[in-house]
Amino acid sequence: ILILLTTLTHWLLMILGSVAINANKHRQYQANTTKSHNVLSLPFIGQRVAQDRLFRITVKDTMNAIKTLQNQSEGLGYEAL
Repeated sequence: ILILLTTLTHWLLMILGSVAINANKHRQYQANTTKSHNVLSLPFIGQRVAQDRLFRITVKDTMNAIKTLQNQSEGLGYEAL
């Protein structure tokens, strides 16, 4: 049960991180000034988004983030997701 809970939490944080990246609001969570590539992982950004009370998430943004993650997983060969 513990593995199931951590897996679900991980996926939720990945969705939140993907929402922040799609909204282009993920740069405020990284300390350095590199803008050419992402430095932080999706779960870490998702954790920061979950703690940020000012970050607003819409259903449309969430669905777009899920579709983005599905498209990325299909490119890696994970067809069951």
